[in-house]
Amino acid sequence: MTFDDIKAWVSKRPTLADALGMELVAFTADYLEARMPVDGRTHLAGDRFTLADVSVGYGLLLANLFGLGGAITGELKAYDERLKAMPSYKRAHGKA
Repeated sequence: MTFDDIKAWVSKRPTLADALGMELVAFTADYLEARMPVDGRTHLAGDRFTLADVSVGYGLLLANLFGLGGAITGELKAYDERLKAMPSYKRAHGKA
């Protein structure tokens, strides 16, 4: 099963927002936003890609996959874009 297969499957289902409520997603995004690095660091735990980045990045991937990306704003959105720009991310999603 490819990433595109998963996206196609998800697109045929009700959105996760219907089940959980956008309020919960927005609360979680606000919580993470308040903890984003503001000192010029590229990643959550310093200048290296760590398990913290994998964990939060996976949550962001799921939020986008289930159509909840609108709750991702500000520094958290910039962080998400930095992750997506990484060569390893692009390779993992067949975009390199």
